[in-house]
Amino acid sequence: MQKRAYLLIITSGILWGTIGIFVRGLYGLGFSSLQVVTLRVFSASVIMLMYLLFTRPELLKIRFRDFPYFVGTCIFSLAFFNLCYFITIRETSIAIAVTLLYTAPAFVVVLSRIFFRESLGAKKLFSLGLTLAGCAFITGYLPELGNSPSLSLPWLLTGLGAVSDMPFTAYLERLPLKSTIH
Repeated sequence: MQKRAYLLIITSGILWGTIGIFVRGLYGLGFSSLQVVTLRVFSASVIMLMYLLFTRPELLKIRFRDFPYFVGTCIFSLAFFNLCYFITIRETSIAIAVTLLYTAPAFVVVLSRIFFRESLGAKKLFSLGLTLAGCAFITGYLPELGNSPSLSLPWLLTGLGAVSDMPFTAYLERLPLKSTIH
């Protein structure tokens, strides 16, 4: 069982790591960002539905009162995240899109402080600083600030949108939901 878990983790990492290649390929075929998102979300939904139908159909039962959470997760977390991520890949590069994606935990820390009044201690501040510095180095904004690529407002908003699912996830974790998955 543990070997299977490691294999699934490695497989998911490989698939996630290659998504930019497929997105670029679809852009080359003339697909828009919204079409790529639709294709990805629809195909993933069909694959997951078929898998669950044959392996664990009981997981497809959703209580009516939980339905808004599923819709919210799908629209705000999956679809909007993918749209922003794919637009960032189109407008910048895969490397910058991935770098912005991995700033998501930093956004969770900051937004949890603002919306949930969580403490922001020295460790969190230090981690935030390291995250921002690491992203600046990776994207080329440091150490040569004078030779940095230009940062337009649409590019910035698209990149920030790419990490939009993390605050929503933090919000969902605080809701008093009972898991129906055992």
